[in-house]
Amino acid sequence: MDTITEFAYAGRDNSIDIKLLEDGVFQDISGLTKATLNLQNRDDPAAALVLLDSNLHPGIFDWTSRGSEGILQLNGGTLATTLAVAARYNVRLTIYDAVQTQGLVWTHEGTTGCTGTRFDLRVELAVDGIAA
Repeated sequence: MDTITEFAYAGRDNSIDIKLLEDGVFQDISGLTKATLNLQNRDDPAAALVLLDSNLHPGIFDWTSRGSEGILQLNGGTLATTLAVAARYNVRLTIYDAVQTQGLVWTHEGTTGCTGTRFDLRVELAVDGIAA
């Protein structure tokens, strides 16, 4: 399974851009109604699963700015403040729209970590540009 590593810089404006593809074509996600990230701490598997929900954490998710290009932007600085410092996370992305009201776990091909089996994004926190 391929893995991509992204850094979430605490207190910074860097974004993590996730490109969503299906059959090699970017999907227009501008009509999403909700997105969630389930994060499991890789360094401490006994730690509680973290659920980030766009309804509860609207500052983390942006699918309106570049959603027509198939890009979901995550605000890395805001994301970092919700997670334990110096930890790495396995992440599962679920998207919701008017058709997928129960949610669709993103399992399709993609340029940033989709492998055909599940979405695999590792987030490592960093402060001031130095990996934690």
